[in-house]
Amino acid sequence: MKVLHIDASPRTVRSVTRKLSAVFIQNLRLKVPGLHVTHRDVGHHPPPFISDAWVGAAFAPADHDDPSMKGVLHHSDALTAELLACDTLLIATPMHNFSIPACLKAWIDQVVRTDMTFKLKRNNSN
Repeated sequence: MKVLHIDASPRTVRSVTRKLSAVFIQNLRLKVPGLHVTHRDVGHHPPPFISDAWVGAAFAPADHDDPSMKGVLHHSDALTAELLACDTLLIATPMHNFSIPACLKAWIDQVVRTDMTFKLKRNNSN
Protein backbone atom coordinates (compact mmCIF):
# COMPACT_ATOMS: atom_id res chain seq x y z
CA MET A 1 0.00 0.00 0.00
CA LYS A 2 1.24 3.48 -0.92
CA VAL A 3 0.08 6.41 1.18
CA LEU A 4 0.53 10.07 0.33
CA HIS A 5 0.54 11.97 3.62
CA ILE A 6 -0.07 15.72 3.34
CA ASP A 7 0.59 17.94 6.37
CA ALA A 8 -0.86 21.43 5.98
CA SER A 9 -0.35 22.96 9.42
CA PRO A 10 2.13 25.83 9.74
CA ARG A 11 2.65 24.72 13.33
CA THR A 12 5.18 22.07 14.33
CA VAL A 13 5.18 20.98 17.98
CA ARG A 14 1.77 22.48 18.84
CA SER A 15 0.02 21.09 15.76
CA VAL A 16 -2.82 18.77 16.69
CA THR A 17 -3.33 17.63 13.07
CA ARG A 18 0.34 16.67 12.73
CA LYS A 19 0.14 14.61 15.92
CA LEU A 20 -3.07 12.88 14.84
CA SER A 21 -1.80 12.02 11.38
CA ALA A 22 1.53 10.78 12.79
CA VAL A 23 -0.31 8.42 15.14
CA PHE A 24 -2.53 7.28 12.25
CA ILE A 25 0.53 6.48 10.11
CA GLN A 26 2.28 4.78 13.05
CA ASN A 27 -0.74 2.52 13.65
CA LEU A 28 -1.12 1.83 9.93
CA ARG A 29 2.54 0.72 9.75
CA LEU A 30 1.77 -1.88 12.44
CA LYS A 31 -1.18 -3.26 10.46
CA VAL A 32 0.11 -3.03 6.89
CA PRO A 33 3.42 -4.75 6.19
CA GLY A 34 5.44 -3.07 3.46
CA LEU A 35 3.59 0.22 3.83
CA HIS A 36 5.21 2.97 1.75
CA VAL A 37 4.52 6.53 2.92
CA THR A 38 5.39 9.65 0.95
CA HIS A 39 5.21 12.69 3.20
CA ARG A 40 4.52 16.13 1.68
CA ASP A 41 4.71 19.03 4.15
CA VAL A 42 2.84 21.86 2.45
CA GLY A 43 2.51 23.69 5.78
CA HIS A 44 6.26 24.31 5.92
CA HIS A 45 7.04 24.03 2.19
CA PRO A 46 4.01 25.33 0.30
CA PRO A 47 3.75 24.82 -3.45
CA PRO A 48 3.64 27.92 -5.62
CA PHE A 49 0.32 29.52 -6.42
CA ILE A 50 -0.91 29.06 -9.95
CA SER A 51 -0.30 31.95 -12.32
CA ASP A 52 -1.42 33.13 -15.74
CA ALA A 53 1.54 31.26 -17.28
CA TRP A 54 0.55 28.10 -15.35
CA VAL A 55 -3.06 28.28 -16.60
CA GLY A 56 -1.85 28.83 -20.17
CA ALA A 57 0.44 25.81 -19.97
CA ALA A 58 -2.05 23.55 -18.20
CA PHE A 59 -4.82 24.23 -20.70
CA ALA A 60 -2.67 24.29 -23.86
CA PRO A 61 -3.62 21.69 -26.51
CA ALA A 62 -1.80 18.38 -26.06
CA ASP A 63 -0.05 18.76 -29.42
CA HIS A 64 1.29 22.22 -28.45
CA ASP A 65 5.00 21.65 -27.81
CA ASP A 66 6.46 24.68 -26.03
CA PRO A 67 9.40 23.89 -23.67
CA SER A 68 8.80 27.05 -21.62
CA MET A 69 5.28 25.86 -20.83
CA LYS A 70 6.58 22.50 -19.62
CA GLY A 71 8.94 24.35 -17.25
CA VAL A 72 6.02 26.24 -15.73
CA LEU A 73 4.33 22.92 -14.92
CA HIS A 74 7.34 21.05 -13.51
CA HIS A 75 6.25 21.46 -9.88
CA SER A 76 2.66 20.58 -10.70
CA ASP A 77 3.78 17.52 -12.67
CA ALA A 78 5.78 16.24 -9.69
CA LEU A 79 2.92 16.77 -7.22
CA THR A 80 0.42 15.19 -9.60
CA ALA A 81 2.70 12.15 -10.10
CA GLU A 82 2.86 11.69 -6.30
CA LEU A 83 -0.92 11.82 -6.08
CA LEU A 84 -1.49 9.40 -8.95
CA ALA A 85 1.06 6.95 -7.51
CA CYS A 86 -0.68 6.60 -4.14
CA ASP A 87 -3.40 4.17 -3.14
CA THR A 88 -4.51 6.25 -0.16
CA LEU A 89 -4.41 9.98 0.48
CA LEU A 90 -4.15 11.28 4.05
CA ILE A 91 -4.62 15.03 4.44
CA ALA A 92 -3.95 16.49 7.88
CA THR A 93 -5.11 20.08 7.99
CA PRO A 94 -6.28 22.66 10.47
CA MET A 95 -9.08 25.10 9.76
CA HIS A 96 -8.09 28.72 9.27
CA ASN A 97 -10.78 31.38 9.15
CA PHE A 98 -13.47 28.73 8.53
CA SER A 99 -11.56 27.27 5.57
CA ILE A 100 -8.49 25.27 4.64
CA PRO A 101 -5.07 26.95 4.78
CA ALA A 102 -3.84 28.68 1.62
CA CYS A 103 -0.93 26.22 1.37
CA LEU A 104 -3.35 23.29 1.03
CA LYS A 105 -5.45 25.18 -1.52
CA ALA A 106 -2.25 25.84 -3.49
CA TRP A 107 -1.48 22.08 -3.45
CA ILE A 108 -5.03 21.30 -4.63
CA ASP A 109 -4.72 23.86 -7.42
CA GLN A 110 -1.44 22.25 -8.52
CA VAL A 111 -2.86 18.70 -8.69
CA VAL A 112 -6.29 19.35 -10.20
CA ARG A 113 -5.31 18.82 -13.82
CA THR A 114 -7.69 18.17 -16.71
CA ASP A 115 -7.22 14.70 -18.24
CA MET A 116 -4.70 13.80 -15.53
CA THR A 117 -6.59 13.84 -12.23
CA PHE A 118 -10.08 14.42 -13.60
CA LYS A 119 -11.98 14.28 -16.88
CA LEU A 120 -14.50 16.76 -18.18
CA LYS A 121 -17.75 15.26 -19.30
CA ARG A 122 -18.92 17.20 -22.26
CA ASN A 123 -22.63 17.45 -22.92
CA ASN A 124 -23.19 17.32 -26.67
CA SER A 125 -26.85 18.26 -26.54
CA ASN A 126 -27.75 21.92 -26.92
